[in-house]
Amino acid sequence: MTGVPARSASGIDATTFDSLLALRRDLHIAHHVPGRLRLRFGAAAVTTAKGAPLQDLKRLAAAAAGVRSYRLSPHSLSVVVDYDRHRVPPALWHALIEGSDGAARTALETLCSPV
Repeated sequence: MTGVPARSASGIDATTFDSLLALRRDLHIAHHVPGRLRLRFGAAAVTTAKGAPLQDLKRLAAAAAGVRSYRLSPHSLSVVVDYDRHRVPPALWHALIEGSDGAARTALETLCSPV
């Protein structure tokens, strides 16, 4: 693994980082206005390893610079993220969810970096 220390300053460890990169394949942006993002995820994200991917998503939301709050709803298979659009450029979310593997890795590293 390159670019991610065993434990970053944000508290995201390398295993969680890799899990989040894999999880993005089960996510899509349902709605996005700068400052608020709704992601939908597939049922596999809930059932895989007893919801472990959702726990990783919670860790990211709690640790990411600029994320103000999040609401995770396993029943509706969605998460709403309220964030500071001045600290987290809206395009970063699109790179993370819809971008190439390299763009997603860079976006995740940016989200996990302390400000």
